[in-house]
Amino acid sequence: MLAADESDEAVTPSTTTDWRVERARLTRQHSQAVLRRPRRFLPYSAASEWAQQLGLSTREEWDDWLELGEGWSSYVPRDPESHYTKLGQWLGWRAWLTGEA
Repeated sequence: MLAADESDEAVTPSTTTDWRVERARLTRQHSQAVLRRPRRFLPYSAASEWAQQLGLSTREEWDDWLELGEGWSSYVPRDPESHYTKLGQWLGWRAWLTGEA
């Protein structure tokens, strides 16, 4: 008879190793899938509204602010001109940062 804390299947080093190898493989596979996903950003109007709250007025100020690395949102592209131009929504840096056309 088996004791209460024993099971029919003995855990051997090989099964423990197999489990760890499989877990590592699945973790790596998931990480690669996440990295291959296309980035998703806020719609232009919401992202521009967020950018306007920063109080910046020029592209140079935007670039300087990005270099600081503080408060950046992963939902707003670092290069909004490139991203929103591809979507046909870019209105210029002044509109992006101040809301003025």
